[in-house]
Amino acid sequence: MESSTIRTARGRQPLKASRAVRSAIKARGKQPGNIVFGYGAKTDREWVLRSTIEFAAMLWADASQEVASYNCDVDMIWTALSSEGYSGSKPDIAFQRYKGRRGLLEVKYERDSREDPRAQKQAQIQMQRAGELGYTWDWYTEKDALRQRVLLMNWLSISAALQEFRHLETSNLQLEISDFVRAREGLQLGDIYSEFSVPREQVFVATMRSHLQRKLTLELEARPFTLRTIARPWGGA
Repeated sequence: MESSTIRTARGRQPLKASRAVRSAIKARGKQPGNIVFGYGAKTDREWVLRSTIEFAAMLWADASQEVASYNCDVDMIWTALSSEGYSGSKPDIAFQRYKGRRGLLEVKYERDSREDPRAQKQAQIQMQRAGELGYTWDWYTEKDALRQRVLLMNWLSISAALQEFRHLETSNLQLEISDFVRAREGLQLGDIYSEFSVPREQVFVATMRSHLQRKLTLELEARPFTLRTIARPWGGA
């Protein structure tokens, strides 16, 4: 859900903000857990996520170089899917890959999804209905978040800085940094900082935006993010 929706709900019940947020989520057919406010650098939006697992799924979509764009607003997702004739359950995240089919994710706990025979049957139906419209469909559970934990923790810290400096203009610097990385092998983030004599926050934001736009790749999935993080030219398909 987009944060502006929640601010409206809070405005209606200023002394009962938590209740208003939960009611807004329930009205959309979802059950709230630990509500999280999160910033998506790829969308430049603040999202309201109904659980920590949904927050993890949003972080994955925001950080992944597989994903070109995504949406966490259940109302917008459902309106778009309904116009295409979709009749399955409401997904929590819809995303567009750079290559390949569009994707839908439904957030669930592992015990409520893959360990439940009825849920397995439901999954088969969901996959079929989504596939007929050109989507992939899958669950996102705590096991997915655990498997991606290094990437998610890295992106959590990165996105906080991107939010703070979201209004910086870095288009030209992004091109310069991308060219610098392409011209050299085995660069570390610290090398990029040393090369450019502009404020460090500008170099940081430009480098991360270049990663998001697949102009270069930062190794964020294997180890914690530091000045020694490796930067490589984008080499994906």
